[in-house]
Order: sequence, then structure tokens, then C-alpha cells
Amino acid sequence: MTTTLNKPNILIVGAGAVGVPLGYHLSLSGADITYLVREGRKAKLNSPQQLYCYDDATLKSFTDFSVIDNVAELVGKQFQFIIVTLDGHSSRTTEGTATLRKLGEVAQASKASVIMCGCEYQVFIVAFKPDFPS
Repeated sequence: MTTTLNKPNILIVGAGAVGVPLGYHLSLSGADITYLVREGRKAKLNSPQQLYCYDDATLKSFTDFSVIDNVAELVGKQFQFIIVTLDGHSSRTTEGTATLRKLGEVAQASKASVIMCGCEYQVFIVAFKPDFPS
């Protein structure tokens, strides 16, 4: 499912040094971006994000995205891609593990492709759902 005329919906888990610029560049390509952030961080990310552009030495303002702070808000939403940008430490915390577990349940019930990056050694993993039952 796409929102409008082949415009993909992309969920980015984490809005830090990897997630924000990734979302910005994907939005320039026409994607609808939604960030899943830790509880209490939604208000900070709702303000325009400023990114420095090395091409022309200017600040770019990024406002074309939505933010959620609870996996439960994903129920009923469809994404073509779920991109996890949490680093290894954040992924192993109690909160990170719980979020990833809940996110995994949501992803299994969808047709989204899950892309994990920012892991311990900056390994990029693309995970596709198998066609056989688990």
C-alpha cells in the first residue's frame, strides 16, 4: 500500500545521527516518513530539524515527517519499509529490546521489508519475511 501515487510509507526507528538524515533524504525522494522514537522524545522531534548541507554550505530545514512514540500507534498502518537505526547499545537496553520485540510482532503481521542498520559494527542487514510458516 502506498499513500499516494507510488509514494512509499517508511517507518524509521530512531531519530538520531543516522535516522534524521536518512529520513530527510528519503523524503526528498518523495517518501512519507514516520519516526518511532522513545517515549518523551516526541515533542523534541516535532520541531523542525536542521541539517547542514555540505554541498552548498547551508542549513536545510526538515519538517515533512510524522512522529510516534509508542509501537501501539503502528496498528493498522502499512509501511513498505521499516528501517531500524538504533545503535548496538540502544538495541540491548531493556527499553530497546522491548521496543524491538513489539516492532517485530508488528512487522511479522505486515508486508514490510525490515532493514537494520547501525548495529555493533555498522553492518547493514536486510531481512525479508520467509514464505513458510514459523
